[in-house]
Amino acid sequence: MIEVILHGRLGNWLFQYSVGRRLALTHGTELRLNLFDRFKVYEGGVSWVSRVLRRLPLRARMTVYPPLGALYGRRLGIANGRTYYEEPRYGYNAEVLALPDGACLRGYFQSERYFRDIAPVIREEIILPDCQDDSARAVEDRIRNANAVAVHVRRTDYVAARWDILSPAYYARAMDHVRQRVTGARFFIFSDDVMWCRHHFRETDCEVVDLPGADADPFVDLRLMALCRHHIIANSSYSWWGAWLSASPDKIVMAPSVWLPNLPDNPTLADDVLCPEWIRWPV
Repeated sequence: MIEVILHGRLGNWLFQYSVGRRLALTHGTELRLNLFDRFKVYEGGVSWVSRVLRRLPLRARMTVYPPLGALYGRRLGIANGRTYYEEPRYGYNAEVLALPDGACLRGYFQSERYFRDIAPVIREEIILPDCQDDSARAVEDRIRNANAVAVHVRRTDYVAARWDILSPAYYARAMDHVRQRVTGARFFIFSDDVMWCRHHFRETDCEVVDLPGADADPFVDLRLMALCRHHIIANSSYSWWGAWLSASPDKIVMAPSVWLPNLPDNPTLADDVLCPEWIRWPV
């Protein structure tokens, strides 16, 4: 058995699932997703997370119990014959793929390098639910009938936590680059700060997506982003998955060249996080 402790939000959970699935396939064993951490989170707790993840055809069982007791919070330890591993830093850590059967993992594991060799399997198991709302389906129709470019702007929780927010200039330059390469590009702006986006994206080829219920259903915006042909992503696991799950064969993906500028412990973090074919765009 491989066990992964889920924490963060949907984009984080998908990375955590993917690394766990890779290890489970390596050892020919079961994957368990431990929701224990979700007791401490405001957004609906364990039952909400379970309902969200059960909408995907994941190959994993969900459990809720304290992980490995006293070893919780330590980077690497052994208890009851099992290995507990806590990610030492953001990015790719090669030692993860050498963990034995029975390991329990906690971390972000935000790198395709963990599961690139089983990418087709992950794509088959992260099939996003169809949009149910009429307004969302209308946006979907407009995306399908355009040279659609998903633009993701992450602001509210980053502002509150004083994390690394991408500037309007990053988006403006990236959009100009796409306009030069994509005839008739139409930009669909997805954000947790719609009012800010309406102020900053006023061009006629831009549409700020504002759907009722999107805050309560994290799959709505993610599915619509994944349907777009090209992507300008934020330093966010959510838009990372929107771009990665896109089936467009010739997609252009533009991403910030520095993923977390205030994180000095891994200068190659962007190379760990971003896929090799994606364009690193100056922030």
